[in-house]
Amino acid sequence: MDLRDYFAAKALPIAFDFVRRIDAESLIGMSDPTECRYDISWTNDEDGPSSDIAMVAEYAYIMADAMLKARQA
Repeated sequence: MDLRDYFAAKALPIAFDFVRRIDAESLIGMSDPTECRYDISWTNDEDGPSSDIAMVAEYAYIMADAMLKARQA
């Protein structure tokens, strides 16, 4: 594991929460706000990981790249 992978792993909880909030915001305006849940699709039976999970991984690496860049400043 290199430093980028390490940073991405550390950023996973933040990336996961960010994607959950995006999903929850799409449910705003529902007639019953108590129905608003943080639903993330974990798998897509045809293609493996869902687009939600792929987005979490992508954001984690975007944050890792930003951390690496900040180290060079």
